[in-house]
This record gives sequence, structure tokens and C-alpha cells, in this order.
Amino acid sequence: GWLLSSLMPSLVSTLSLCPRNTFGLHLWNLVTYVLVETSLISALISGALVAMMGRLVEPIWGPQELMKFVGVITALTGVSTLVTDTFIC
Repeated sequence: GWLLSSLMPSLVSTLSLCPRNTFGLHLWNLVTYVLVETSLISALISGALVAMMGRLVEPIWGPQELMKFVGVITALTGVSTLVTDTFIC
């Protein structure tokens, strides 16, 4: 995500979560916002945490359940962030 946002800054506004864009029929932003990292350190930490947690949970749940979980959590976090940004900011 960090490399992509560094090389193509115009994609940041297309992929990131912004109420104006998302309510303007860019519903994919609810899932693609996790691909946008503006800091290399943040990208490295996020990647390491996902790898470590995935390595712990995947043997117990299996790959399909893990991917479902990640997808649902990503979408719910996007929706809650979107609602918070819309009504509080």
C-alpha cells in the first residue's frame, strides 16, 4: 500500500475512505481503504501484525474462515469509520 500510494498519489483519493467519495457510489472504498498507507513504518508494522496473527489463527480456523473474518472486519471497520466521519466531523 505504501509503495503504491508513493508512486501513484492519485490512487490515494480513489481507494481511501472519504464520505464524499463513498456516498458518491464509490462503495469499493469500504474494502480498499486498507490498501492505502501513507507511512512506510505504518505499512511495515501493519504487514508484520497481519502476518503474525494470520499465522496463529489460520491453523485453527482454516484459510477460508480467516479470509471471511478479515473481509467482514475490514468492511465493518470501514462502515463505522465512514459513519463516524460523516456525523461527527
